Amino acid sequence: MIDLTKKNVRSIDKPKYCFYTGIKFADEYGKVNPNDPCKRSIDHIKSIYECFLTGIAIEEAASIENIVFCLKICNTIKGNAEIQYFKKNIAKYLREEFINEGYEYKKDFEA
Repeated sequence: MIDLTKKNVRSIDKPKYCFYTGIKFADEYGKVNPNDPCKRSIDHIKSIYECFLTGIAIEEAASIENIVFCLKICNTIKGNAEIQYFKKNIAKYLREEFINEGYEYKKDFEA
């Protein structure tokens, strides 16, 4: 599973902004602390756990359509949460907090 995900990630163009919040990745500014909450991270939209429970094939769970780049903090907090709940509530809150702290964000971002 991990190898298949890594293979598919290599074929995706790395975006500059988080899929869930539209906040610019710290990596875009150069070398970044591995613990930076704005570090680029890879997330499965449908978690591997959810895929396992619902019988979704490994190939589909690791597919390009199920992989996004997001902030490390989003990936950590999201865990196995349902995507619509996470985007509507938690990611929206995180976006507002990062913007209030002066982080760069994608102006035309739609959650």
